[in-house]
Amino acid sequence: MELIKLETPMDGTIFDVSDLHYGALNCRRDLIDVLIDDIDRTKQAQVYLKGDLMDAITPDDKRFKMCSVDVKAGILTPHDQADAILKQFRPVKKKISVINLGNHEYKLLGVFDFTKYLASGLEAHHGGYSCKVHHINSKGETLFKIFATHGGGSLTRGGKDLETREGLQKSHLRRKLGGLHQADAIYSTMGHCHQLLVSEPTANRKLNMVDDGVQNYIRSDLSIKQNAPYIPDEFRWYGCSGSFLDTFTPSGSQAISYSEVGMFGPTKLGYIKIHVQGGEIVEVEPVCLNM
Repeated sequence: MELIKLETPMDGTIFDVSDLHYGALNCRRDLIDVLIDDIDRTKQAQVYLKGDLMDAITPDDKRFKMCSVDVKAGILTPHDQADAILKQFRPVKKKISVINLGNHEYKLLGVFDFTKYLASGLEAHHGGYSCKVHHINSKGETLFKIFATHGGGSLTRGGKDLETREGLQKSHLRRKLGGLHQADAIYSTMGHCHQLLVSEPTANRKLNMVDDGVQNYIRSDLSIKQNAPYIPDEFRWYGCSGSFLDTFTPSGSQAISYSEVGMFGPTKLGYIKIHVQGGEIVEVEPVCLNM
């Protein structure tokens, strides 16, 4: 796991982004334009790009389907895809802070390290598959820590209705990331699952029995320093950073996506914005672009 120190403004926004899947015909490059415009308009912005930025599926891969490759856009090969990412993100490269590799880039590591290529081109930290980032102030003091990984596996799709399903997914997300024992990270995040999901701290919803009865302690009553060496689970945020890969391919393209074959339901496309005020995370906001 990579350990990174990143000087961070006391007030600003951290963008948590993953799973662009450049090169796939159902990659929503129009929504990536929306993301880049948002980054560009945000004065104090830092950006995590957490892997599967490229589709990176070559003809010798069993997942390869010629009908699902965006040939007309000229991004057929992995190198084409990487160069297209560099071109699109170059206007905001000063705000790109960390680049992780995902399982798609990882599969090509025996041939070429595309994440190193992208990190070099955008002058960002290479975050490996997983990293812990110490966000520091101008004096070098730690403000808070973020654990970021591309991730793996899936989140449960069970649940008889939407509310139950989302609750189970948040619980599963907390178990997956919390099980990695990153207990000094105020925010832990993964990609891979193509779900846009935030599980917020639960400390402000707890009921505690005290001598004079039952009192609902709100978060302002239960303070904890975000740079503490141990942060109880109920004070942490967890995120699954969404994707830019549509479930269905464009009508008339005759392309077939793996999500159609797997009967995956439509998902929220987008990313997460982490709002920082006074050197602390105060809000983690999912930004859905297709609703």
